[in-house]
Amino acid sequence: MAHRNDPDTSHRAASRAERKQILFSAILQILATRPRTAEATEEAYFKLRESIPSWPMVAPYSVKRRLSELHKQGRVVDTGRREHTVAGRPAVVWAVTA
Repeated sequence: MAHRNDPDTSHRAASRAERKQILFSAILQILATRPRTAEATEEAYFKLRESIPSWPMVAPYSVKRRLSELHKQGRVVDTGRREHTVAGRPAVVWAVTA
């Protein structure tokens, strides 16, 4: 995304954008197997990441933020179902848009 002669900041931004796209793809792959809550999606990401080295190491909250962005893009939808989080709170169950 950045050109060879671009400043370092452009190269870093391009790298972040690429990592974000990989994370989007990973989340969609996870949700394609079955609908999940954000918490369950996050858990699946970190478990699967151990065997998929191309998936970037990210902060735990990043998965939930990217899921929100995917929803705004119309790529995932609220199924209308709710499941409880570990803390016992109801959470949206997300699915890939058909």
